[in-house]
Amino acid sequence: MIKKELSDLLIFFHEIKSPLNGIIRLLRLMELSLVDRDRQKMKNYLNLLLSQAFYMKNLIDNTLEVGKIQSGKTDMSLLEFDLVELLQEVYEFTKILVADKPVEIKLYSPVKTFLIDSDPLKLKQILFNITSNSAKFTKKGFITLELVTEDPIKIIITDTGTGIKNLDSDKLFKPFFSDKSFYEKNFDSTGLGLYITKALLNILNGDIFIESEYGKGTKVCIEIPKKFKK
Repeated sequence: MIKKELSDLLIFFHEIKSPLNGIIRLLRLMELSLVDRDRQKMKNYLNLLLSQAFYMKNLIDNTLEVGKIQSGKTDMSLLEFDLVELLQEVYEFTKILVADKPVEIKLYSPVKTFLIDSDPLKLKQILFNITSNSAKFTKKGFITLELVTEDPIKIIITDTGTGIKNLDSDKLFKPFFSDKSFYEKNFDSTGLGLYITKALLNILNGDIFIESEYGKGTKVCIEIPKKFKK
């Protein structure tokens, strides 16, 4: 048991090293660019720096959430909130994550305001996990967020990224699992994001559905009730 925990911890520190190295490199480039006084170059570096910092924060949030989920100590913060406003925040977060890549971020909502009763912090973490994956694996094209105001509510995230070669839902939502066919070639990954996403959706009485075509992109649909019922 101790060996397994140590192995998981080493994976986590290996993962967190990647964005930290990116931040250090970007800070060095910014330092060198101060002489040039190139405002656009500095802005690009800052965008990249922000994206690395957000990736690292999301990774830490996920790691902390695993402990809460496995110990059964996940708290609920139920309240009424505007889902469109929350999606706008996720939209801005995703724009930062794609940094300077030629990827267009789109948000579609049939309404300007849509009030629901749920846990906004958990829903935000769910959406951050999904859009983080889209931003990582989409080199060009688009990432869309679409709200469907039915009950259950649907939030659909579609990207033109790498896609998943072997889509096996039973394995995909297990902790520390990743699709090595493209994760190892492109990014380090602990495989925590989808495991936590599924677990949090279970808490919110929701569900997740994934469609993917390798080399063309991925479509993720999450469903949650408009009004959470215990």
